[in-house]
Amino acid sequence: MNNRIAVVLLLTFSLACAVHAQTPASKFELPKNLPRILSKLQTHLDQARATTKFPGAQVGFTWIDSEARYYSGSVASGVSDVERGTSLKNSDRLLAGSIGKTFVAVVALKLVEQGKLNLDEKISTWLGNESWFPRLPNGKDITLRMLLNHSSGIPDHVGTSAFDKALLKSAARDVNYSELIAYVLNKKPLFSAGQGYSYADTNYILAGMIIEKVSGKTLYALIDELILKPDKLVRTIPSNALVLPEVSNGYVNGKPVIVNGRMKLRVVTHF
Repeated sequence: MNNRIAVVLLLTFSLACAVHAQTPASKFELPKNLPRILSKLQTHLDQARATTKFPGAQVGFTWIDSEARYYSGSVASGVSDVERGTSLKNSDRLLAGSIGKTFVAVVALKLVEQGKLNLDEKISTWLGNESWFPRLPNGKDITLRMLLNHSSGIPDHVGTSAFDKALLKSAARDVNYSELIAYVLNKKPLFSAGQGYSYADTNYILAGMIIEKVSGKTLYALIDELILKPDKLVRTIPSNALVLPEVSNGYVNGKPVIVNGRMKLRVVTHF
């Protein structure tokens, strides 16, 4: 299990059972085998926790049947607070980490649908005038699609030793996009643009910048407007403050992320 903190759109969320927002209530009914599915999922999650020793986790799922009826469910295992031994519930808010990247991708694709973005256009179209752009690995050859599918060849700023050292020092302040991008400037690309795959938070930092430039809005605002409100994800919020309501503790390398209700490890990038 990767214990690094994801630095792109850290969101808190809950996986409480719910009907999909677009499904008419009259069409919803629980399938007969849902209890069995939940029981098996609970068993597998409990076994995974026993094997890997993580403090706690939630797993949620949703699917649609042949009659366009949506079903969902979730289970939880372990504790939300190691010190207090508080049992984790599937309605508890947790730090969602890199799950936030899916929100970024969805917003980008919605802007593509609106004709405001083109997946195969070079990112220099939007970022070429930035003073740091000539020093971005593969910069002139990268497309938006490559950022979103991690084929840009850009190294991950989260994997640099300089970033690790700065992480704790930055816990109490917002971090600008340019500060994060600076960690990879002048670095050798991992491969030619579009010719490989390597997961990098940096890709989504750049994608977020492009989205904000094109829309004139913050990414948080767009996610709220295009995803959270339409789909009634009322318990999903950005982790853009040191104190977050109802958020269960999280742990990195065995150390708590939240102490006395305040975030200790917080690196946000304005989205």
